[in-house]
Amino acid sequence: AARASLTSGKWEEVAASGGAKDYRELIKNKDEAISLEQKNRVVMSDEMVDQQLAENLAKYGESEENQKSVDLVRKIAGFYEQKGDLQSALEWYQYTGSLMNNTDPVVTRKASEIELRILDGSIAEFQGWLDQYGNAEGAEDVQKQLDELKARKATSLLADAEKRVERNPTDSMLRFEYGEQLLAAGQPTEAIPQ
Repeated sequence: AARASLTSGKWEEVAASGGAKDYRELIKNKDEAISLEQKNRVVMSDEMVDQQLAENLAKYGESEENQKSVDLVRKIAGFYEQKGDLQSALEWYQYTGSLMNNTDPVVTRKASEIELRILDGSIAEFQGWLDQYGNAEGAEDVQKQLDELKARKATSLLADAEKRVERNPTDSMLRFEYGEQLLAAGQPTEAIPQ
């Protein structure tokens, strides 16, 4: 059976060619073979990420069933994240969570992490502007916006930790993280039991 497979598949020709031919020449649909090969790569170039994103978005648009496919939607979110488009990644991860009725803690946590990365980027922008133009006109307004973003981040961290503990009250690591956020928010009395 193996010998018949080698003969019918023309693998012996590839082996005998001394590198002049490769296995891709034996495949009927070369574009599909390249796409499958790229999907299995752990590290992808920007072009590969763009190509995989385009393919998955096209697949998403093909049917209503695909639009409710958690795996497909999660892949799209991951490709947007790899691409650095955090806002789109956040929206797709939130959509993934809604498809699962927000029952998957990994997806919920990923959405929270991306939301924090977006906030951190905004905070860094405002801080950079203040560092460079701290004495300029309007610096007070920028400082107020920066303070609001920092407060929003702290509130988000605390609320997120609290939600995770509510969903899984027996997870001691989540309780510890919640306690850390309470302590950071200046609530040591509430943090101690956590």
